[in-house]
Amino acid sequence: MKSEALFSKGDPAYYFYYILKGRFRLFMDQNGGKREIKLLEPLEISGLLFYGRMTHATGSAVAMDHSEVFAVHLEHFSEMIQEKPILTEALVHHMASRIRNCTAMCAQNEKLISLGKLSAGLAHELNNPASAMVSTSEALLKHLRLVPEVFKGVMTAKIEPELVDYLNTWLFDIIDNPRPKVNLFERTKAEDQLTDWLDDQNFEDSMDLAEVLVDYQVLTSDVEKMQAITGEEGFQTTLR
Repeated sequence: MKSEALFSKGDPAYYFYYILKGRFRLFMDQNGGKREIKLLEPLEISGLLFYGRMTHATGSAVAMDHSEVFAVHLEHFSEMIQEKPILTEALVHHMASRIRNCTAMCAQNEKLISLGKLSAGLAHELNNPASAMVSTSEALLKHLRLVPEVFKGVMTAKIEPELVDYLNTWLFDIIDNPRPKVNLFERTKAEDQLTDWLDDQNFEDSMDLAEVLVDYQVLTSDVEKMQAITGEEGFQTTLR
């Protein structure tokens, strides 16, 4: 009958099967699911073979339509071997082919598993820079939203031309001649100190601002110097 199992995984391997009529799907369990590995058609054989060591079915065979099967119990194998040597030779040859196919399938599965692990590792490595790009884009968007307010502050700032020249020279000197890079511990300490100082000056985004400034090795002593030059009124706009 259709959908009826000829055998299921784990069933004792007692029978040799010869398909007379109909077709069967042969499934194997793989990665928590079922994988179809072969279609058994009329005149094909399955199940336990002569001299085989299989004790239990490693897969399941399910009928696709009305089928007829010739089954031989293992207790009759000795009799068949003695009386039908040609059949025995053919079945032993088939068993050797089955072993080769099984070995090839196992090798393919190992390659697929390795490929899956490689793909997962590659996806992880790609996800890290992708996440960084998303985070940077969000930070850039946030920064751009502040531009109009900062620009307004620049336009209304009352800073002497000589001071503008001085700050301009100081700024580009920092960019063109960066200080030596520091280790992670020193960088974190510098960010914390600068964040605390900016908090005291009522900067709302002191942490983000401190991170950017420390990227260029601008330290608390530098911004204190800038504040002394610009004065309280124009300091925040100038620093941004």
